Amino acid sequence: MKGREQSPWEYLAEHAGIRLGKGTIFKLDIYLQELIKWNRRFNITGSMNPLEIQVKHFQDSFFLIPFLPDEITSLVDIGSGGGFPGLPIKICRPSTAVTLIEPNTHKSNFLRHIKRLLELDQLTIYQGRIEHWLNQHGWIKPSLATPVHENIACSFSDFQGCIFTVNSEMKKRNKEQGLFFVSRAWKRPRDIIEELATQLQSPQSGLILMLGKEGESKIDVLSSVWRRFKLRLTGIHEVTLSYNMGHRVNLLLQPDI
Repeated sequence: MKGREQSPWEYLAEHAGIRLGKGTIFKLDIYLQELIKWNRRFNITGSMNPLEIQVKHFQDSFFLIPFLPDEITSLVDIGSGGGFPGLPIKICRPSTAVTLIEPNTHKSNFLRHIKRLLELDQLTIYQGRIEHWLNQHGWIKPSLATPVHENIACSFSDFQGCIFTVNSEMKKRNKEQGLFFVSRAWKRPRDIIEELATQLQSPQSGLILMLGKEGESKIDVLSSVWRRFKLRLTGIHEVTLSYNMGHRVNLLLQPDI
């Protein structure tokens, strides 16, 4: 008797190192179908090919899940677009509170639509620029003296170049709980390291850099940058998307404490 054939979602998830339950697959199916519908009118992701969307957006997000430590309970996805990577992470890891920050009206409306349709709890959609959200939550540029926000993990898929400071109370809390950031390398990796290194205040904190196909060749150059900020490379993961749709290198940087 033949075993049950894997669904496309199961195949993509298994390749990314995770497993999906039936309820999760059901939600991912709805998400994908709605994304294709909205793409016809509003160009949410730019692709109409279901398999390409599944691999380049969903599976690419799946690969982040094993990198997120268990103790991280809050994730902020900045410049979320169609919800990647924050929304697939939320669907696959429902206990994590997720905030999706997206300035585009059509994309923000789409994210709210998916939230309502899938009845997702602890999911916040913020329509606006990253600077506005940061100011509202106490994260500001160094020229403004204001305390910073509580322990969060940030996914910078559309990072806008803000540089942040932490006050003494926040530094103490960060040392106890840690901050965890994820970057899809929207801008130069060295700039992301320089802008986020001061936020890594505990052994539990870290920064994941998602580099492109030439990521390995950048490691030697980037190493001098992270060492300057007393960070160390604690993980490296070569990622090959299914069906030869791309290659990526994920780096995990953590404080050298």
